[in-house]
Order: sequence, then structure tokens, then C-alpha cells
Amino acid sequence: MAQHDLKLWPPHFDNVHNGVRTFDIRHNDRRFRAGDIIKYREFVPAEHDEHGEARYTGRSFWVRVRHVLDPLPGRDPDCGLVAGYVGLDLALIQEGDAA
Repeated sequence: MAQHDLKLWPPHFDNVHNGVRTFDIRHNDRRFRAGDIIKYREFVPAEHDEHGEARYTGRSFWVRVRHVLDPLPGRDPDCGLVAGYVGLDLALIQEGDAA
């Protein structure tokens, strides 16, 4: 099990945090695995900031990866994802839950 610290843009941040969205599509540069823990930090890119500056908002939350949908040969090759990207099935870790 690995831990990852990732940026997440608004409104994606709110949708995942509120449970409206329970997945994330990511470039698999971190070799995500089921059981991994992700800390999502809300990030506003420069082109969306009123002052033109990229910044973290200070908001964050944790999720656990329940499943990784991976288009590698032999692992869901027809899943509809571009090679090098994965679909992460996420479960919000509530405050007080063991990480």
C-alpha cells in the first residue's frame, strides 16, 4: 500500500469529497494499486485564478483506492481508457477512520 498526495481542481474536488463522484481517471505515473491511500488537495490552476496565480486552497481529504481499472494487456484491455491511464474506484476515508 502506497500513499499519494495529488492535486484536484474544483469542482472535481467538491464532487469527490461529497461522494457525487466515486472515481478518478489518472495518468498512471505512480503505479496505483488497490488499497493505496490518496490525499487530495484542492488546487486552482493559474488560468482559473482571479489573480492568475496557481495555488492550493488549503482544503484536503483522504480516499482509499478500492479498484484500479487498467487497460494493460491482460487487464481489462477493452475498458475504454487510453494506455497509460487508469480509472480509480475511490472510497472516502471519514475522519477518525484508520488510514
